[in-house]
Amino acid sequence: MNARYFKYTAWCLFFLIILVLTPQTNAQSVDELKNQITSKNSEIAQLEKEIAEYQKKIAATKGQSSTLNAELARLESSKKKLETDVALTRKKISATELTIKKLGSEIATSASKIETNHLAVAAALREMKDADTFNFTVAFLSNDTLSDFLNDYATLESFRGKLEAQILELKKTKTTYEKQKSESEEEKLALTSLQSKLADQRQIVTQNQSEKSVLLSQTKAQEASYQQLLADRIAKKNAVEAEIRKAEDALNLIVNPGSLPATGRGVIKWPFDKVVVTQYFGNTPFATANAQIYKGAGHNGIDLAAAVGTPVKAVLDGTVIGVGDTDLTCPRASYGRWVMVRHNNGLSSVYGHLSLPKVVEGQTVKTGDIVAYSGNTGYTTGPHLHFTLLATQGSQIGSLQSKVPGCGVYRIPLATKEAVLNPLSYL
Repeated sequence: MNARYFKYTAWCLFFLIILVLTPQTNAQSVDELKNQITSKNSEIAQLEKEIAEYQKKIAATKGQSSTLNAELARLESSKKKLETDVALTRKKISATELTIKKLGSEIATSASKIETNHLAVAAALREMKDADTFNFTVAFLSNDTLSDFLNDYATLESFRGKLEAQILELKKTKTTYEKQKSESEEEKLALTSLQSKLADQRQIVTQNQSEKSVLLSQTKAQEASYQQLLADRIAKKNAVEAEIRKAEDALNLIVNPGSLPATGRGVIKWPFDKVVVTQYFGNTPFATANAQIYKGAGHNGIDLAAAVGTPVKAVLDGTVIGVGDTDLTCPRASYGRWVMVRHNNGLSSVYGHLSLPKVVEGQTVKTGDIVAYSGNTGYTTGPHLHFTLLATQGSQIGSLQSKVPGCGVYRIPLATKEAVLNPLSYL
């Protein structure tokens, strides 16, 4: 066979050997990482089941009578649920770290394959260029038989086809490489978010433990003391609400109906992914049956069931105009920790009874951004989110000097009666 074709065939063998061996470089380590990720995901699924069970137990306590034992049982279930939240987030962090490691290994394999194949393709193209300039008449005369010549020619054409296919495969590998890099960056962002969430959850666990300690200290583990504590809270709540209503009646704010968006579904989004309304807006049966709490004023928002530590999301784009905590100066009498967001369509939203706000005043938020975690602060009969929707023109944040014993100056959202809207008209 002609020496030139012998050289060409040698290049062909070299090229094919590289293509066969290169992709297997990190196959074993990637498979091991995939198995570890699958194991972590199984553990995550089990923890999610445990959290669902704790949430059922917490929800079951809502209809129970207000006794010290029932409250301690609720706090214990909340504690276990929150601790499982922490364990779940840790598992998710571990799984995400493994995914990033797997993607890193795959990216390295793809990059190596691209580089090696690029060199092989370049060398083969150079060889083909030389072959293309070779005089086939000379090649025919150089071979002993017609069969030898045809075999060399067939080898050349076969290799052309293989080379074209490999160039196409190289392009696909580059596309995969870019996708893997993008996925890796997304996973890194997810990891940062999970690490932040873990820190938040630890803080909420500490709050839960503190709440139980304070309760036991205040009641000395005596039912009679607990019932007196509840009665005192209701009395304080009524006095504080009276002060707030007086301040709101004095507001000199006018709401132009034309400033409000038309009512209809989807104007705003729900603050939770999973929604259970436990009390509606206005003179609800609960508000009517508990005149000692609402004094005939009705419920100025809606209550949504939520275990302590549930992420609360912004219902619409807007700007945070207030973050406060009435418990600092007037414990267990009003909103507790709250956040107020002003939207660009004439509406403002208020989120109350939070465990941990996650925004600051002046911050811009997008629909679905986490603004806080739900809780059980302020005056409540159990963990939930109190969600209020207001006409921006008829609302503001005020600082009130309370005359109620045990209370001081506190900041709170205020609104005229006309400015208090039914959230369900816009959800």
